[in-house]
Amino acid sequence: MPSSCEDLLHIGHKLNGLHLITRVGTVETVYCDFSKSPKDPGFEKSLGFGYDTRSTPTYFYVQKNTTFSTTNVPITFEIGKVNVGKATDLKTGMFTSPRTGKCFFSFTGLARFPASSAYKLRLGVGLYLNGYLHGRGWI
Repeated sequence: MPSSCEDLLHIGHKLNGLHLITRVGTVETVYCDFSKSPKDPGFEKSLGFGYDTRSTPTYFYVQKNTTFSTTNVPITFEIGKVNVGKATDLKTGMFTSPRTGKCFFSFTGLARFPASSAYKLRLGVGLYLNGYLHGRGWI
């Protein structure tokens, strides 16, 4: 996990915006302005551990390192790099919020499609709350 905007820059991030970094065993939200040099004022702005919230931090960073091609089931994970608050269950793929309120989720995935196929190929990921679809992304 990166620990600064400069780390993010070194691993290839170029878009200005909000990012999560690790600091002293926890996860912090920062704004990175990659149009500036790392030494310039305003390159990195800390938003803290729970910006505009009244709850304790709950963060998770999980990875799947095996092929997954099942549809309409939760994605389970093999690796849990961060699980602050113990709200994510690797075996079920479920996140259980310890409190009511707003949550921010970020997802990155890699889809591999065959070079030739008679079928229209697509990848969809849905975000469900208590069994009801609240958001979906397609490629």
